[in-house]
Amino acid sequence: KHMKYSGFGIRMLIDAWVYLNRFQDEIDRKVLDERLKDCGLDTFEKEIVKLVDYWFNEKPGNEKTKELGRYVIESGLFGSLKQYKATEMTENMGNTQSVQKSIIKKMTHALFLPYKNMCLLYPQLSKYPVLLPFFWIYRAMKIVLFKRDSIVEETKTYDNVDVDYAKNVAELKKNLGL
Repeated sequence: KHMKYSGFGIRMLIDAWVYLNRFQDEIDRKVLDERLKDCGLDTFEKEIVKLVDYWFNEKPGNEKTKELGRYVIESGLFGSLKQYKATEMTENMGNTQSVQKSIIKKMTHALFLPYKNMCLLYPQLSKYPVLLPFFWIYRAMKIVLFKRDSIVEETKTYDNVDVDYAKNVAELKKNLGL
């Protein structure tokens, strides 16, 4: 979760190392590999184990392992805001590669929350789901009238994100199977 949305920090890598050292003999690799593959995390796990071996067990590492290591160091303990914003921006850009479209997508998603989230904000919506479009309009009007500053702040969210850095982060995560 942390790696997918922001970063995989040093703390989590040390946790993996401690766990592997303590339970290596008890792990049923066949079952674990099968379950990881079912979850789509098999590539990620293999690369994390390679990094653990490279850092803590003095095994050689390839360029991919070293790149992941640099990313983990940059992540601090649990991931960084910079990494989170880079990931969010590339996910919102999709195939368009447009920062403006990324901002529009982010704002649209913030205004038009999914039904379950809207029910948390407006409990009466649970009884009358047909009113969802009206509650979206109501929410949009409230934001426009009373939270203009937050709209301006949100449009500036990606101002300090380096697009090339964001693309590199997205490529790293793609190579990890995330």
